[in-house]
Amino acid sequence: MDWVRDWSVLRMSLKWLRPLLEDPDLDFQVIYLARDPRAVLSSRTKVPWCRAPSCRNPKVMCSLLTEDLAEVPGLLKAYPQRFKFVTYDRICRNVTGSLQDLMAFLKLPPTADQREFLQYPKIPRRRYGNRNNTFLLQAQLWRTSTSFNHIVLPVQNACRGSLEKLGLRIFASRKELVDLSVPAVVVGGDGGF
Repeated sequence: MDWVRDWSVLRMSLKWLRPLLEDPDLDFQVIYLARDPRAVLSSRTKVPWCRAPSCRNPKVMCSLLTEDLAEVPGLLKAYPQRFKFVTYDRICRNVTGSLQDLMAFLKLPPTADQREFLQYPKIPRRRYGNRNNTFLLQAQLWRTSTSFNHIVLPVQNACRGSLEKLGLRIFASRKELVDLSVPAVVVGGDGGF
């Protein structure tokens, strides 16, 4: 009897992934999703399960991200059919193309629900404009409610190299941060991979 067991790991260091990928008895694929660490820390400050200093410390978070990003090129080269790297912001810039790309990577056809979702997104903040930019603007809303001095600057100082590798803008001021017409993704930024 054929069966598939679906499972996901929400946070695992990529340095532990290579031995699993090398094991011929394991058959799985990995999609590594990276999000702007400033947005991650902004979210973490609002959830009750993330009270420990290590969960909210920009240096700890950025150190882990730096380690993971160092592993990405080697994993992409060695396991192109089993390892995929994506960024949250780039998915939001092109949701339809990203979904098609991810489903092709997984060798799965888009489901009827996925096709319907892409045709009729049910995002509550419709006031931000047409369907093409709704997802991107939703992804950027963290910028309007995040402390520049307490979150953005410390993360930018600790994560500068990772932000640049991900193709993300270093914000020079609070004014620039909250101006959603200034994209967080650097134009032409390829994520460094």
